[in-house]
Amino acid sequence: MLSGSLLGYLFFVTLLPLSSLGAGVLKNVTIGSDNPSVLFSAGWSSALREGDVSEVVSSDRYGDWVELVLPVSTVAVYYVGFTQPDGALYAACVDCEEPWGRFMRVDAFDPHENDTPVTLLAFTGLDPERSHVLDVMNVRDPRFGYAGQITFAGAIVTVLEDDVISKWDNELSTASLALASAVKLTA
Repeated sequence: MLSGSLLGYLFFVTLLPLSSLGAGVLKNVTIGSDNPSVLFSAGWSSALREGDVSEVVSSDRYGDWVELVLPVSTVAVYYVGFTQPDGALYAACVDCEEPWGRFMRVDAFDPHENDTPVTLLAFTGLDPERSHVLDVMNVRDPRFGYAGQITFAGAIVTVLEDDVISKWDNELSTASLALASAVKLTA
């Protein structure tokens, strides 16, 4: 039989307040075009660029869009694509349909041909307590006869990786092992 003080101690260790276990760490997660959380309108085409291991998708059609459904715990999202020498103007928004939605116009025009993907837009300071949706749409670029190209090479999503749960699980496992050992010793 376990002594009351040992059982009480093990119970206390198991029920430590979560706030004392830490607040989490930031972690970057890369999302590619093949991720199920990425949705494209019908006009996109894909290609592998020389030296790339991941697929790059693009569209020349006005109104084509890409949508990224971001997980709870997201604090920032960075949209990666290619600048274009022949016009590239986008409308981007995160949580478009919500009162706190944020919008931006993105000019991805660069007169020089560039085969290196770059961060074309970013939304930071997102609430990690809720999920978010990023929408990016190709809009007409009047500088180039109302044409333009939108590209998507991926997204970097910064999430608050809450180490509270993993630490809580470790504490619980340690307490359970101690309890199991104590039960075996007294049996």
